[in-house]
Amino acid sequence: MKQPVLHQLFAAWSVRTSSLLRPLWVGTAILALGTATSLPAAAPVLASVTPANGSTGAGSTTPLVFTFDQPMDTTVPYFPTTPGIPLVGNFEFLPSTFATQVNGTWSVDGRTLTIRPNLTLPLNQTFNWKLNPAGTIFPYKNKTGELLATAAGSYSTGAAAPAPALVSSIPANGAVDVSVATTVVFEFNQVMKTNTAIAGAPPAVPAAVSWRGNTVNAAKFNYSWSADSKSLICTYTGGLPVGTQVDWILNPVTAPVKLEGINGRPVASGAYTGQFTTAGGVPECDPDGIPETWGQYSVYKYTNFRQVVNVDPVPDTEDPPASFSAVFFSPRFGPLLTAASLTKPDGSVSNLFVIGGTGQFITAPPTEAALNSSYPGGTYTLRFTQSGQSERVIALPQPAGAPPIPRIANLAAAQAIPAASDFTLQWNPFTGGQADDVLNLLIEDGQGNVLFRAPDFCLPRPLAVSATSVVIPGGTLLSNTTYTATLTFADMYLRQTNTVPQMAGFGAVARNTRFNVRTAGGQLPPAEAASARDARILPSGQPAFDFTGTAGRVYTIQRADNLTAPVWTDVSAVTLGASGEGTFSEPQINPVLPLYYRLIGN
Repeated sequence: MKQPVLHQLFAAWSVRTSSLLRPLWVGTAILALGTATSLPAAAPVLASVTPANGSTGAGSTTPLVFTFDQPMDTTVPYFPTTPGIPLVGNFEFLPSTFATQVNGTWSVDGRTLTIRPNLTLPLNQTFNWKLNPAGTIFPYKNKTGELLATAAGSYSTGAAAPAPALVSSIPANGAVDVSVATTVVFEFNQVMKTNTAIAGAPPAVPAAVSWRGNTVNAAKFNYSWSADSKSLICTYTGGLPVGTQVDWILNPVTAPVKLEGINGRPVASGAYTGQFTTAGGVPECDPDGIPETWGQYSVYKYTNFRQVVNVDPVPDTEDPPASFSAVFFSPRFGPLLTAASLTKPDGSVSNLFVIGGTGQFITAPPTEAALNSSYPGGTYTLRFTQSGQSERVIALPQPAGAPPIPRIANLAAAQAIPAASDFTLQWNPFTGGQADDVLNLLIEDGQGNVLFRAPDFCLPRPLAVSATSVVIPGGTLLSNTTYTATLTFADMYLRQTNTVPQMAGFGAVARNTRFNVRTAGGQLPPAEAASARDARILPSGQPAFDFTGTAGRVYTIQRADNLTAPVWTDVSAVTLGASGEGTFSEPQINPVLPLYYRLIGN
């Protein structure tokens, strides 16, 4: 049986007209009346209440506990007066906006009614309560039917404790030439909750510390707390990338679990940010030596393939199976592109679409054969003009052949990679590849973030064109996760960096093979306890509510007709998106109310 992550229960009440609802409750009361024959006839009295009337300093989740001098009729439903419902309940809670955020339950002996907040109530707030307000249709009474007299009171929650503040960070904000082996430390001004769930499960579930940077993998950070619980220690597995600017944010808005003080107050979301740069390059590694401010012109001809286990690569049906493109990007600071065209070997001309200093001509023939027929080998000519300059003419001697189709040799083994261990991925040789050609491997997560690349000269991680394998270090990939990988063989027939000022030129014929790799081992962290809100009745009479939890996880909604039911029924399952938010609607039409729900994170 699934174990509940959230023991947060609340009832759904009908907003139908009283003429429809009254017979249900009255009938229940009549049945209850018929069961009692020997109890005293004295009217019940409220003997005590906690927090006491007029008290201050209550917590944000402190329950209201009402004790009576005799057993009460527990078949009378707890029914708060609710904004928008034209019925007077038997319990009034003010401010009325919090009326649906509390829920009442009876003790076994019927002498104690406990009303607990479903959600955290605000601090430094006064709340007023009333039992059996005038006009209630479901009055509280004892088991012989004597009514409880109206009782009222109030209490206040305690003053809000201060939120934790960041005192310092190591490395300091803006530090440069930081060792790749450094341990990042955030020190706070108060004792913190040492919650390990702050690590999340990047990229699907963001951590309480957001990390950004070229090839920085947030999932490789491990978190621990100092002995005094005031400092968060962040250790990066395998060492940070060389020559990289690392940006961090504490408690990003998207993180489902936040950094919190021991008093429950979170660090202000997104208020503390910073960055530092690791040694080996400032601000980021630039292995090709081409400044980021330069422009680029390129002509690429490539085909895409897909490989699954025990099958040779076949033309990809998700990406275009073939493509030919001529693309131009102006230098960041000009001069801007004003016109461009590409002349094929047969003399036909295609103009690039130019807008905002960028030009492009892209076409996707349906097959590789159609691509080769329309764009055969031979000399292509790229002509372009930039503002204030004469036309430039670039010859592109595209070869007639193409590299071999990349094929993974041990794809079956790559479907169960031990996440904590090194794994060697193998493929067929790039026959005919030269030193200037490109052999490239990328592994990406579901959001397009690159988790592994080879070659990567910033680590450094070389990968020769003659290579037929590469080692994926243990800890690079998350356990129990599927990734998309692409292996590329590219014949680079053009590389220019000194032909046009502040421009780099490239020409290539390439073949790409896409495939999946999967990791095994380990378990996902527990899903965050769900938090429900905005309980309501739809016009169809179906209860509904919104809730938040761990992004990307599945929550099972269970239902029962009373809080002590030994068996709860699974009625729905909701997968939360990137925002960690979901909505549930009761699938039954015209259900019999009241109903109770609980949410279980999977």
